Amino acid sequence: MPARRLQPVPPAGQDTKPPRKTTTRRSVAKAADEGTQLELLLVLRNRLAKAIDDKATPPRDLSSLSRRLMEVSREIQALERQEAEDAEQTDGGDDDFDPSTV
Repeated sequence: MPARRLQPVPPAGQDTKPPRKTTTRRSVAKAADEGTQLELLLVLRNRLAKAIDDKATPPRDLSSLSRRLMEVSREIQALERQEAEDAEQTDGGDDDFDPSTV
């Protein structure tokens, strides 16, 4: 049995890699059934990318797959941007409260 290679442990206080946003192991059906809209789009994006990279994919399908991949990527960016804006609005909402305005 070959020896296992252990991964080095980062020094205390040093961040490790951030968690991956992609959900490569989930199926599209499972993401559609159990996940959020963003999770579904991430899984769909990964599935489209795999199909584009697959040598067995017919060349006639590459154009529509590529177009759809770009659409899904734009939808992901829009959702992420919206989530960031929502987080900003909820974080600073109580700081500027003026009781005399009530």
